[in-house]
Amino acid sequence: MSDKLDREALRAILVGVNDPMYDEVFNKLSHGELTARQEWELRTHEDPKIRELYDLFKPYDKETRESFWIAIQEALEKKGQ
Repeated sequence: MSDKLDREALRAILVGVNDPMYDEVFNKLSHGELTARQEWELRTHEDPKIRELYDLFKPYDKETRESFWIAIQEALEKKGQ
């Protein structure tokens, strides 16, 4: 992700966080509390910023969480050597 995209993503997040409707929706998304239909609506929304926010707030899938755990374990093992 380029610096320009990082700034745009941050701006989109800040706008969403300051909007009570988006705050509730994306909080529920991050906790996996939206219905499949609600997630689909965000994922396919006509506004690209909403789709980007969906990608930023969606919960990590099992494979991603496992890859984080493996990377942490490897870093700790390397540090201990």
